[in-house]
Amino acid sequence: MIIKWYGTASVGIINNNDKIVFDPFVPLKGSLVDINYSDFDEYDNILITHGHFDHIGSLKKLCKIRPRTIYCTKTPYKTLIKKGINKEYLKLISPNETINIESFEISTYQSKHIDFDDGALKELFLSKRSYRYLHNVPYCAIENKRCLENNEILLYNIKCDNENIIMMGSLGICDELDYPINSDLFIMPYQGKKDLLTPGRRVIEKLKPKRICLIHWDDTFPPVSKTVDTSDIVSYYSGNIEVIVPNYKKEIPV
Repeated sequence: MIIKWYGTASVGIINNNDKIVFDPFVPLKGSLVDINYSDFDEYDNILITHGHFDHIGSLKKLCKIRPRTIYCTKTPYKTLIKKGINKEYLKLISPNETINIESFEISTYQSKHIDFDDGALKELFLSKRSYRYLHNVPYCAIENKRCLENNEILLYNIKCDNENIIMMGSLGICDELDYPINSDLFIMPYQGKKDLLTPGRRVIEKLKPKRICLIHWDDTFPPVSKTVDTSDIVSYYSGNIEVIVPNYKKEIPV
């Protein structure tokens, strides 16, 4: 297996001719991230971690380009129907299921969204950066209210050819639940708080992955997103666990 990162939480997993993609999202105007709708042409099967706009906001146009199959929980399912996506394209899933897509065996687990810092959104929309990207503010504000997650956050465990990958869309986890451990690759989002190392370490200590690939640390939907300094977690695990800070669309072997 290989993975490709397309910015934010968009990750493709490829095994020969079998391909799936998680949370495909095309950056908003003003982002320096060079990802386009055509980058997702090769994917017919889409899996959603949760219903926030930076995870489902590009799906309507992707499905207009051509039909795709979208796997998601109840809340994003309802949101996508309201956005005009045909029910025929949607597959409703829940935690504690196993889905077989081509050569992939995919298990779903309940997870959590990262807890934002108190006052973070208010501080964001009052910042000078918001004025710089004022053209995106109405979209982000409206879509933030429309695209809810309702605590429906999925962690995916993907197995194929005796290898397994864990995919998360937000850096939160349920302490009381048991998750797969010792994955060959843990795809870990790194955005949402000023202190990300603390929740990152907590998740890593529970999942005990062999390798880590950081995602969602980039600036794809300014002014809400920003480029995160990942050097703290790379330095912390140096010599113990390989922490990959990927380049866009570059193939990473599992």
